[in-house]
Amino acid sequence: MINFKIKYSNLLFLIKFFLNVILWHSCIAQAQTANVNLFKEENSHLIEWPYQLTFIHELPKNKVDSVLIQLLKYAYHEEIGLVKYKLLEEIAATKTHEAFYLLYAGCVTKLRSDNYFPPFQQLCYTIKNNGGLQLLNNYFLNGSVEESGSEKNFEEEVVSKCKKMKPVIHYYLNMPQEIDPESITQDIQQFRVQNKPCKKPELLTKKNLKKVKQIYELTFLHEQPVNTVDSCVRFLMDSIDWRVKKNWHLVYDSIWNRIAQTRSTEAFQLLYLSSWDEVSPYNEYLYSLTNWVYSRVDNYLYTYFYQGKKLNIDSIGQFKFRTKVLFDINKRAPQIYICDEPSPQEVYVKKTKSPELKSIDRQIIRIIKRNSRLTVKHSPKNLENKIRQLPFVQEVKFGDCYEVLDIETTFNYVRIYTSLVVGEKLVERTYSIKNRALLFIGIRLNYFPVGKIVRYHTKKWRYASAYSFPTLKAVKEYCENKKNKNEK
Repeated sequence: MINFKIKYSNLLFLIKFFLNVILWHSCIAQAQTANVNLFKEENSHLIEWPYQLTFIHELPKNKVDSVLIQLLKYAYHEEIGLVKYKLLEEIAATKTHEAFYLLYAGCVTKLRSDNYFPPFQQLCYTIKNNGGLQLLNNYFLNGSVEESGSEKNFEEEVVSKCKKMKPVIHYYLNMPQEIDPESITQDIQQFRVQNKPCKKPELLTKKNLKKVKQIYELTFLHEQPVNTVDSCVRFLMDSIDWRVKKNWHLVYDSIWNRIAQTRSTEAFQLLYLSSWDEVSPYNEYLYSLTNWVYSRVDNYLYTYFYQGKKLNIDSIGQFKFRTKVLFDINKRAPQIYICDEPSPQEVYVKKTKSPELKSIDRQIIRIIKRNSRLTVKHSPKNLENKIRQLPFVQEVKFGDCYEVLDIETTFNYVRIYTSLVVGEKLVERTYSIKNRALLFIGIRLNYFPVGKIVRYHTKKWRYASAYSFPTLKAVKEYCENKKNKNEK
């Protein structure tokens, strides 16, 4: 009886699990079709742009796409019927479902009744009036409809036979749009201006100091000044480069002296942070703010914040003076917190996050895995072509010519840059392909490795996917320029 109960409970668990999986997949399917509608004669007048049809692409994937670009260069009312017919025949000769869908849509689309003639209707006019019906008959209906009868009967019979083939055509309700980089910048600026307090401020240490790049990530500073320290820092950051002016160091000294004179907690925190050796050019704006004061910070701290015995710098020397002052300050070091403002990548991730991307990732990574036994050198075109054929892929670029510096040098990284149609957005996504290039064999004694680094190549790749801040255009331009230089 106990065994039966256990088995019964397991059965219920499995049923619930599979129901959840089915529900999850249905949610993704609904999300994917939110911006996609089924093409019918009744709703064909709603389409305004040719590239709203999901099977054709502005960045060519196949011959139909390439020839259509040439066809669209001609105005619909230009009297060059032979040229247009040849182009349409070139499309029909591919005998692909894209060619069939395009010719069929062009022949059945009804004209709008409000005298509005958008580009898609102009394309349909071109197709129908330059042999579209004849091409459907010759290439897809095997010439089964005789052309000897009236034009109306010929059209009705061709369309009727095409409908029996049950073409499934979809179009975008709204053309997918790229995310405007300016909107990302505005989100970050809004975060700064509002001085939003962090829900969970992070304590700043020398280990996580590299996180700080913008000075207003420090919680005690505010971009919209609320005290004297804020105003002085704002003046330093907004001013022109004083180093090009005569006696610039006097200006710096007077401003930093004004900060220290406040004897405020904010001044103490800022001067203490300026004494850190670990503040480096990697910290960008923080480094530019504190670099000059670093060599003089002991004087400011001694004058306004030192609590130990009186020191005579002339008798003990500059080095001992600095050591004693910083030792006293470190004993009662202030706690500094950072509120890391969102990076452009993090904002982009938030704007593009959706359940569809998980499904898309799986499909693309599955293709990468199927090619995992190929070498990086010989597989770019093969991978590009296979990924490009996925219906949601707008563009793909194998980044083998684009050098990327990685901290983890024991791995060789190659990246695939993609532009994907996700609902109403064009989302850029990067897939990193990783294969081990170097292998360390030995042991580590404290921080000193004892051993040897050997070259180690694996034919099978390792995979990781990552969001990308828009880089596809930059990668394509870089690779094109590099190719042109090599050819010269």
